[in-house]
Amino acid sequence: MTSISKRKEIDYTEQDLLLGVDIMRELKDVTDLLLHLKEHKNLKFSYILLHSTKDNFMDFIKEQKRDTDLAFHLSERESLYCLVCQETDVEGGYRFAERIMKSFNLDIDNSLDFYASVLFVDTNKYDAKNILFKLIDAFSESRRQDPKWRKGQITYKTI
Repeated sequence: MTSISKRKEIDYTEQDLLLGVDIMRELKDVTDLLLHLKEHKNLKFSYILLHSTKDNFMDFIKEQKRDTDLAFHLSERESLYCLVCQETDVEGGYRFAERIMKSFNLDIDNSLDFYASVLFVDTNKYDAKNILFKLIDAFSESRRQDPKWRKGQITYKTI
């Protein structure tokens, strides 16, 4: 008999589930609002999930973001932050994450860990919960990579 913790059918670790709780708690209401605006005003928006061990990272993000972007500190446990950017497609989200990453000088300071996932919402097909699950899946997949590989990586997806 195989113990439940070793079964391969279980795709979500405790870390993934706790991340999901954090994301749903912080981003569900804003996602509902953005979907409403998308339907009535054709608003485009992206999520940029950022993992960073840089000190005072939230202050840094707030200095870099536009007045129309929303910044969230999602998880102290994982040093995880999120920007919700209006009128930003996947390329714009990628470029923003890239600009932040370059400011860290990761090649010089190996103590910093940074990686990001960008999700561009270009459809009304999904509700808020399903959009956030896609965000969780994209980020969890990045996080599961070897730390040496994922450092400085930016993954992106459009739905």
